Amino acid sequence: MKNLKKIATLIMALAMVLTMNIAAFADDPAWKLSDATATTSTITVTNLKSGGNQEVTIYKVYTLNAANSQWVLNSDYKDSGLPATVTDTAPTIDGGKLMTYFNDKTGAATKTTTAAGTTAEFTGNEPGFYFVKVIDKDGVVTYNPMYVNTYDYDKTSHLFSVNNATAEAKYGDVPVNKSQDDENQAVYIGQKITYTINGVIKAGQTSYVITDNLSGADYNKDWKLTIGGAEVATAPVVAADGKSFRLTIDNLNNSYDGCQVVLTYTATVNQDAVNGVTNTVTDTNDQEGKTTNDYTATVTVKKTDADDNALSGAQFALKNSENKKYAKLSKDDNGNVYFTGTWLETQPEVDSTNVVTTGKDGTAAIKGLDIGTYTFVEVKAPEGYTINKDGGTSVVTIKDNKEKAESQADLTVTDSTVKDTKLSELPSTGGRGTMIFTLIGCAVMIFFAVSYMKSKKKNAQ
Repeated sequence: MKNLKKIATLIMALAMVLTMNIAAFADDPAWKLSDATATTSTITVTNLKSGGNQEVTIYKVYTLNAANSQWVLNSDYKDSGLPATVTDTAPTIDGGKLMTYFNDKTGAATKTTTAAGTTAEFTGNEPGFYFVKVIDKDGVVTYNPMYVNTYDYDKTSHLFSVNNATAEAKYGDVPVNKSQDDENQAVYIGQKITYTINGVIKAGQTSYVITDNLSGADYNKDWKLTIGGAEVATAPVVAADGKSFRLTIDNLNNSYDGCQVVLTYTATVNQDAVNGVTNTVTDTNDQEGKTTNDYTATVTVKKTDADDNALSGAQFALKNSENKKYAKLSKDDNGNVYFTGTWLETQPEVDSTNVVTTGKDGTAAIKGLDIGTYTFVEVKAPEGYTINKDGGTSVVTIKDNKEKAESQADLTVTDSTVKDTKLSELPSTGGRGTMIFTLIGCAVMIFFAVSYMKSKKKNAQ
């Protein structure tokens, strides 16, 4: 009897445990699609950079399979490493992994469109989980990955309904870019260089600032500014020393959200360019910025006698061997001579400001020249010497046949040496140089001979 009571008590306890856990052991509710009329959705991508060329692509990664209460991976992406099925109502995806996969893929896109404005739209999309990729064809902006679901899930009714989805584009790094139009990066004093700055105003930025620093050239203040492809009259503020400017764009009403900023201007290379032309730009989004460099060359002539001894006081004009014109020069307070960017039609005269004079070491230099071949034309020889009419040639090239100079050392110069002859060093007997002396000697001899004959005849009378 006692054993029967124990068994009865055990059965009752087990029954109570089973009753309490019925909900826990019950099957999860099956997923169902709503009877709503919409069967497809629209995916809208907003906040794209305006005034540019954006390639917007959507990839349907998972398709809803309500009958099996799961999301099924698109077979095109079976090698992505993503789960083949997902049973959560809202798939959780490794965004970095997905981004890496789709960056490497060129095909298997569900839909692609090109947007010049700030919005791209895709219609007729089935219920699913989509990855959105945006590429800026201008190379200005890098976009963060985006994900959207074209459905809505009701936890109470367990119904899925097809809904439209919006993906707001977010920028990753947006580096400011600076370019200039002299491709080989070798310039001359007086040359105009055209600079172009590219940046982007991020959504929500109330103020966007560009800061520019320049050495070796002067701003010409011929600014051209476009924001989102439309020209704007706003001009930068140049510092008192003329070596930098600051451009501030107000975006208080968010009308410039996502807009590309393009600022173009020119600068004229000055005498400081003997140390290179350096231009650095930063903006609100990129404090490291972008730097461009250009370089100038110095050509030198050395004057010697026949024994290679240095000669001072020789004067030279510089001729461009290509166009046969002569350089217009300038000199600073320290005696340094610079090319001015202007070529003269006629050869400068002796003691002209457009000639250089050799110093005690026999050399003279002209700074601020571009790649090319130049001829030093001697216009005045040192005292006691003759002019060497052959002159000397200097050649400026880029080292190792590079397409552009990446440092001052990349500009190589072949300097020239010009040798002079002393006036006392007469040419050999029979040369044209002795003819005048011979004639003078003969004339003197004839004069005395005639005088002697006349004197002798007079005495005879």
